[in-house]
Amino acid sequence: MRAELLEALRSPASTTDLARAFGVTASAVSQHLRVLRDSGLVQRQRSGRSVLYMTTALGAALNGAPSRVGGPAPTLSQPQRAQVPPAGPSGSGSRSRPRRAVR
Repeated sequence: MRAELLEALRSPASTTDLARAFGVTASAVSQHLRVLRDSGLVQRQRSGRSVLYMTTALGAALNGAPSRVGGPAPTLSQPQRAQVPPAGPSGSGSRSRPRRAVR
């Protein structure tokens, strides 16, 4: 569903508009949009009483379309939420020892 949301967000839309279009609850759409927003693929903008979602340059690039949102594309130096720390060199002793079970 997230890929379809990215496709639908080539033009700005609200959570309610998207929920109607996909035949799901606004809550379900909101949860998917949160993941897309945390990933840097979608951004939101308040318009009066509603919030409009639209793709970022990165989200548009994944869809193969130019972004409708201005501004620079995210760079790799920006912090990401779900990063795995790099593994240290094996055998260097940089890792702490595993804890032993207490009896």
